[in-house]
Amino acid sequence: MRGVEHSIQLVPDYRVHHQAPYRLSILEATELKRHLEELLRLGFIKPSNSPWGAPVLFARKADGTLRLCIDYRGLNRYTVKNSYPMPRADELFDRLEDNRFFTKINLRSGYHQIRVATEDQPKTAFRSRFGHYEFTVMPFGLTNAPATFQTTMNNIFRDILEEYILVYLDDILVYSRTLEDHIRHLRDVLQRLRKHDFYAKLSKCRFAQRKVNFLEHHVSDQGLHMDDAKISAIAECPVPTSAKQLRSFLGLTSYYTNFIQGYARYSYVLTSTLLRKNPPWFWTPLCEDAFRALKKAVTCAPVLRLPDFDCPFIVTTDASDFAVGAVLSQGKGVYQFTNKYGANVDGYSPIYTPDEWSATGDTYAAGTQGLLLWAVTLGALLLGGALLIFNTSALS
Repeated sequence: MRGVEHSIQLVPDYRVHHQAPYRLSILEATELKRHLEELLRLGFIKPSNSPWGAPVLFARKADGTLRLCIDYRGLNRYTVKNSYPMPRADELFDRLEDNRFFTKINLRSGYHQIRVATEDQPKTAFRSRFGHYEFTVMPFGLTNAPATFQTTMNNIFRDILEEYILVYLDDILVYSRTLEDHIRHLRDVLQRLRKHDFYAKLSKCRFAQRKVNFLEHHVSDQGLHMDDAKISAIAECPVPTSAKQLRSFLGLTSYYTNFIQGYARYSYVLTSTLLRKNPPWFWTPLCEDAFRALKKAVTCAPVLRLPDFDCPFIVTTDASDFAVGAVLSQGKGVYQFTNKYGANVDGYSPIYTPDEWSATGDTYAAGTQGLLLWAVTLGALLLGGALLIFNTSALS
């Protein structure tokens, strides 16, 4: 969008930050040189004599290739933060019920399609063994870059957001109930992108599909599915041998807590002692059982139905001494969900399984009233004025 620029406003007492380059391996140095040549060719960077200078490092992608990163923590520390709200994935998914055709559009290096204001380009400078450069386009790693990009996308699609398009940064989902509507919707979206000079990466786009990947979920007219690649990654995780590895595993699984029945029970066993401050690492048979049970629960995760606000909702709750859980379901479909204490909810398909929480230190009432209050509070924005039916096995 040629009329949009990313600006970097600094706090009054800022200090110019510059840092010596990090040491790189031979492989990383070779990759850095290739990246610099490509960025220079595209005009995305230029030689700099700025007093600012962030170091360069690399992160490994899921496919094993290296991603160039700039460590902008020094600059971000003195940047006035933009509080523009980012979309919530669960709220976006709520809009997809009864839609059958989906198109996923991924913008090509989306951040690089927005320029940095000329006067702020020196602040983006970075140092490397191959020279000192600054960005002319918005780089990854700046604290306000997501806000600038999301603002731009929302402005382009404001009048049709959540009508037939969802936008999360550079991921765009167009959805429709009929193929005829979908063609019309897609034409509108593409014309807007063309008007504002945004370009998509064709190899990452999927057009008029019944099932697409969006925000690390498979979306279809049947509901939400966990991403197959993420399921495989979790299933193949080796037994952790340190707190750092355990945090990495739990971070991978926690994104899908809505799919995993009893998540709090499994994670509580793993976190209650092993992730306390400076604990001795002691992997017990109980930890092993919880670890394997959590991986199995991921591989058996259900399809979550998308909500139909014309039908009543079933709120099923349960509690233990250290956690509570709730399932929000509706009477469409034949999926049978069994809660963690064995009480069946026959003939209802789960919509969302809200996070369960450790009760240690919390002040919610231990009885049924407190449990229902917690469950309804979690679902209040989703449920609105819909008819609720409660099913609880917790005893006061």
